[in-house]
Amino acid sequence: MEELLFLGTGNAFSESGDRPSCYLLNHNENKILIDCGPAILPALYENQITPKQIDMIYISHLHPDHYMGLAFIYLENYYVSKREKSVPVLCPSGLPEKITSIINLIYEPYEAARIIDCFNFVELTDNDQYSYKDLQIRTFPSDHDAKARMAVFTSPTYSLGYSSDTNFVPEQLDTLIAHADLIIHEATSADLYIEGHTNLYELLEFEFPDDKIFFLTNHDQSVLDALQTMNLPRNLILVRDNDHYIIEDLLKLSKIKH
Repeated sequence: MEELLFLGTGNAFSESGDRPSCYLLNHNENKILIDCGPAILPALYENQITPKQIDMIYISHLHPDHYMGLAFIYLENYYVSKREKSVPVLCPSGLPEKITSIINLIYEPYEAARIIDCFNFVELTDNDQYSYKDLQIRTFPSDHDAKARMAVFTSPTYSLGYSSDTNFVPEQLDTLIAHADLIIHEATSADLYIEGHTNLYELLEFEFPDDKIFFLTNHDQSVLDALQTMNLPRNLILVRDNDHYIIEDLLKLSKIKH
């Protein structure tokens, strides 16, 4: 079953009570982890998933609320999972050195000695492409620092876009819309301007096409409070931790034709 599971939907500060960014795409019995926030292990276990079941990881940029969970996946693999084959980690350049330094810092030398057993880093740039079985991953520039980029995951039957963190740039959102049926987009706060991020009211000024589904995530409490008093369009969905959706049902809801 093709499924989208929201493991972590809060922003870096988790003010809303939701975990930092991590999403799971179940595609053809492959589990694709999109970003890996520091609460990744409890997020997986709450959903009866073990780290060893993760088949591929995509990291959008070099901010710790999006990649720090790799350190905990590493330690779990060292003591428990002991993977026979390292998991591919698609990431910006510089992440291998950064996470290696972190693991060396927080664990004992003997514990930190086998990163290669757990991760196979594949460094991507803007406008890069990568194939994983029948899934095509394509990256696009994002208006955020730390080598951030948007991504689209395209299968033979649907495509999933991910904004990651970004200033509100309508042209970039148009790019995701042009390439994706389902779109995960941040709404970090209700109306507060935070450099490198999009707020809810900026998004609501955008004219969303009816035949796409948009998931609002990376939120704080102000977004949850604001949405208590407004009705979102049918195809805009606020997501919380552990929400999950069957992709076939989403495509029917949006009336997308293939």
